[in-house]
Amino acid sequence: MTDRSQFCAIGSLKGNVGHLEPAAGLAGLVKGLLAMEHGMVPPSLHVVRPNDHIRFEETPFYLADRAVEWPRDGEPRRAAVSAFGMGGVNAHVIVEEPPVPLTREVPVQDSFVVRVSGADESALRSPAGACADRFDVVRDSWETADLCHTANTGRSPLEFQTAVHGRTAAELATALRSVAAGRIRPVRVDIDLTAEAAALRAGSTAGPHGSVGAAELTGVGYAHIDWPALSAVGARVTDLPTYPFARGAYWHTTGPSLAASGPPPTGVEAVRVDWRVRELPPAPAHGSAPAPGSGAVRLVTADPELGRALTTALRRRGVTVVEPGRRADGAIVIGTQDSRSGGIDELAAFWAELSNIVAGLPARGAKLWGGFHAAPGHPEESGRPRPPRAAL
Repeated sequence: MTDRSQFCAIGSLKGNVGHLEPAAGLAGLVKGLLAMEHGMVPPSLHVVRPNDHIRFEETPFYLADRAVEWPRDGEPRRAAVSAFGMGGVNAHVIVEEPPVPLTREVPVQDSFVVRVSGADESALRSPAGACADRFDVVRDSWETADLCHTANTGRSPLEFQTAVHGRTAAELATALRSVAAGRIRPVRVDIDLTAEAAALRAGSTAGPHGSVGAAELTGVGYAHIDWPALSAVGARVTDLPTYPFARGAYWHTTGPSLAASGPPPTGVEAVRVDWRVRELPPAPAHGSAPAPGSGAVRLVTADPELGRALTTALRRRGVTVVEPGRRADGAIVIGTQDSRSGGIDELAAFWAELSNIVAGLPARGAKLWGGFHAAPGHPEESGRPRPPRAAL
């Protein structure tokens, strides 16, 4: 409890970004962290006057309707973030800024090294270029050391790698741009390569314990550099461009180039489609009951008009479609496009009829369920879907 009034700013991010639902708490947390970083309390947008029913002057709060400085006053900055979910889940978190970093002496480092890693050669070039841009805006040697420390110890090693070295941030940026441009080729990581074999392959006399030697051995695939040992004493993790998302699309389809590329490749098949032709049994005489095993089917659909049309089409093709109450060896169930919007009585009758038919099917009776759905395909295949995709 406190007797002080109007010393704590209160605001909302909703005027900036609207309703974010599940992400609202995260957005509020980012707002609080940015306010701490810049030492400013941001205003709440579109606030003309406070709510007349809230007596702010009698509370510890005041409405943040303009940007104001946020002094520490001998204490770390603290912010409270509240998120009130529409489903009733509420969260409240109190955040305190980290300690103010101490002033560091100039690092004793005659050379720096930066490792870059990627899932493949092309994926490695993009982060190399982004890191080069980051080194271009370095302010001092400590920032260079922090960036190298973060790149070497704060990123997971991937299948391809390379490394560059330099005495300054400008030299590192130039070398990283050579990687991004393809002038320095990455190599595949070889976990079985020893330091001696790597030095022989690289033609290097420097060991893996210095910046130059680490870069040369990494450039031939050596995977056992002690990267934390190469960081300047007192180096910290800092902001560095993250690994980019791959832009490729991976739909479960056959590309146009593969669809028209001649005979299929030989080898082990993941999916094999085997179409079999089977003669339909002859339809029984009109009015007579179908014999067991004759392949008679019962058609079930919530749309009577659709049922009549399908019954007619199937009988024209020699399929024995029996009337309700007659014995059948299988059932064909068709869900219509608008079956969900049907009345309760209509849907109840549909499910009751289906339940009775399935219960009356013989031990090996079959049930085929059809529906209205969509699947992605290539425009080139319009009107002629490929059998493997139709089977899937």
